[in-house]
Amino acid sequence: MEKENWINEVMQSTKGMKPVEANPFLFEKIAHKIELSRRDEVQAKSFSKGWALAASLVITVNLISFTYMLKNKPSHQKEIGYQALSKEMGLVQTSNY
Repeated sequence: MEKENWINEVMQSTKGMKPVEANPFLFEKIAHKIELSRRDEVQAKSFSKGWALAASLVITVNLISFTYMLKNKPSHQKEIGYQALSKEMGLVQTSNY
């Protein structure tokens, strides 16, 4: 009996309460926050794409210059050989590089 009285008291205590009303702008606030987070994701992706493009460009330029240097290496060695030969033969070099 005591348990039933307690239950009745609790139920009676809620008699004068009104139902909770939601904020009329709650949906707009949530939608706005979702839109902001999507914009941040897009900006972060474009930022990382820019850095990736710049890094790939630097790597490409380095590879091209490295390949160019490798191609010119034998001609540089030939020139050194020619200079050594000209010193051996006592020839005078007339051009300055």
